[in-house]
Amino acid sequence: MAIFLTEDDVQHLLPMTEAIEAVELGFKEHGNGSAVNLHRSRVQAGDTGITMMVAVLGDQRVTGFKVMGTGGAQVHLYNCGKNQLVAVLEARNLGQIRT
Repeated sequence: MAIFLTEDDVQHLLPMTEAIEAVELGFKEHGNGSAVNLHRSRVQAGDTGITMMVAVLGDQRVTGFKVMGTGGAQVHLYNCGKNQLVAVLEARNLGQIRT
């Protein structure tokens, strides 16, 4: 069963040290060729638009995407080993922590 994490949950449950470790792991996988991170994809019609980013961590068997629009941002994470959605996170704070 997937969990839903609000902005406040993300802020309280993700210490900076763990965020740094996760980013480093992603870069390591990317460097050894087991991760793929697609370029941002943006679609706009008039003043309505959406942006999406997709990534795969092959060694971790995790995939996910971030979607951003006028209503905010969310990240959806999937466990490929179990073929299931793991979590949906509100992602404004997550992006700030990562940056």
